[in-house]
Amino acid sequence: MQKESPQAVTEKDRFVVFFEKTVAFAKANRTQVSLGVAGVVLLLAIVSGVGLSNQRASGEASLAFQALKSDFQALEASEGREMARARWLGEAPDVLRTLKRGASSYAAALLWYGGLAYENGDFELASGWYGTAAGSFRSGSSLLNIAWCGQGQALEQQGKLAEAVPLYEKIRKSALSVKREEATFLLARIKESQGDTPGAEVLYRDLAESDSASVYKKLAADKVAGL
Repeated sequence: MQKESPQAVTEKDRFVVFFEKTVAFAKANRTQVSLGVAGVVLLLAIVSGVGLSNQRASGEASLAFQALKSDFQALEASEGREMARARWLGEAPDVLRTLKRGASSYAAALLWYGGLAYENGDFELASGWYGTAAGSFRSGSSLLNIAWCGQGQALEQQGKLAEAVPLYEKIRKSALSVKREEATFLLARIKESQGDTPGAEVLYRDLAESDSASVYKKLAADKVAGL
């Protein structure tokens, strides 16, 4: 058997002494210790609860977004997309006012209406709704990346490239892959338009050489060939 080093024995003795003192203190101050333990348990419960609450809020927002999508598709099937979009955008102020107290559904509605406004060519309204939605989603939510990407594109349409760039960069740094390839392509396109061909090429090649089968890989490959 391997002999313990003097330092290891010393550390073990210190731990035993500490443990014995802790037990003695607990026996002498049973009420206070019980309250202290209860406080620690409560703190752990609060921390766990916050984490679960964040996950639940993100899940509820995703479900709300899917519900809006389903409702719109049903109206689109009966009245056509243009009519459906016009009706939803016309009702947007009243709907958003109604949903404002429900954080998850409100954020999902902002995201949905941002997309409809963009499609309708109202890029200022779209960027505003997307931006407000982004402020409502917590870090780690796929909907946050969607909001950033939508806001970036709406800002681009207004010629506000300098404001769009950091949004695309946030998506690229996100732990989630949602919208990352699209944001990379859009960022590369901005760099190319500003004359930063080397910087654009790095991003295009990053996409073109990836294992992805997305449309952005092909678009990037075409860009690289033309640079």
